[in-house]
Amino acid sequence: MENFMIKEINNKSEYIILSTSYISPLDELFDLEQELKMLNFKGEIIFDLLLCNGLNENRFLRGFFDGKYIDISNITIMSNVQDYIKKISKEFYINNSKLIDYSVLPDSHKYIIKNGLV
Repeated sequence: MENFMIKEINNKSEYIILSTSYISPLDELFDLEQELKMLNFKGEIIFDLLLCNGLNENRFLRGFFDGKYIDISNITIMSNVQDYIKKISKEFYINNSKLIDYSVLPDSHKYIIKNGLV
């Protein structure tokens, strides 16, 4: 099983990479880049590292995929995450609650996420 899920945002102008385990998608750059290439995508990507970083300020990151590679030198922490991104993420984790159940997150975080309080 991959440790990330790629979801489209805004009709292919942007993608969100959602963590599906405690292993960061950034640790699997080659696989991630291969999947983005198969989507024939070039542009902004957003990472939701919830299952890696928890509900911390470094949960959401922004980067750029040039069609071949992710520019890791320019990945930044997102300080103001738009509501539509939070909504996509929230719906993904609520609909895939087993990921939360089996995660290493504290029980208090699991409760908050599974009940849509984030």
